[in-house]
Amino acid sequence: TIVTDFAGGSGTESDPFLISTPEDLQTMSGIYDYGAYYKLTNDIDLTEWIETNSPSNGWIPVTLRGTFDGGGHTISGLWCDSVSLAGLFSKIIHGAVAKNIKITIPEGKAICGSTAGGIAGENNGTITYCTVIGTVQNIDYEDYYYTGGIVGSNNATIGNCMFTGTVQGGFYVGGIAGFGGASIYKFYTSGDIISYRI
Repeated sequence: TIVTDFAGGSGTESDPFLISTPEDLQTMSGIYDYGAYYKLTNDIDLTEWIETNSPSNGWIPVTLRGTFDGGGHTISGLWCDSVSLAGLFSKIIHGAVAKNIKITIPEGKAICGSTAGGIAGENNGTITYCTVIGTVQNIDYEDYYYTGGIVGSNNATIGNCMFTGTVQGGFYVGGIAGFGGASIYKFYTSGDIISYRI
């Protein structure tokens, strides 16, 4: 049995861990219970958490090892800088699911990393019905890094997702995914996709 500080829930499909604060999101990073279920119960603004805990580098991305249902709520104030796998999640592992999430990145800020995406740096699971609004950019335009509006590197499935804003990077840049020949379907992008190495 894993002891947690979540708002509620036991991590099962019928009784998911309840996520209501930035601290709850960070707690997910310490949970190695593969296949756990999480449910966002309300909108979350990350601004104060970042100012208090990581003012220089922004949000500290967490690894998703289970199913995260955003419930259509918005996570705002998300930005990070100079991390390897940048996004709300650093990596979504095989079999994990991120769905029904809306991300807004503050004006003048960006999700910035070697492999960067609004939802995750790297996707090995499933991302569905997610929206990202803002700027995602690469940490180094001279190297072979991956930058996408939803994910930087996609090795699995993305569907029914939307990105609005700016994606800019070096070699591998895309409105939904910067790199990856896996399944991507029913998507919409609007804004500027900028590659400095074409």
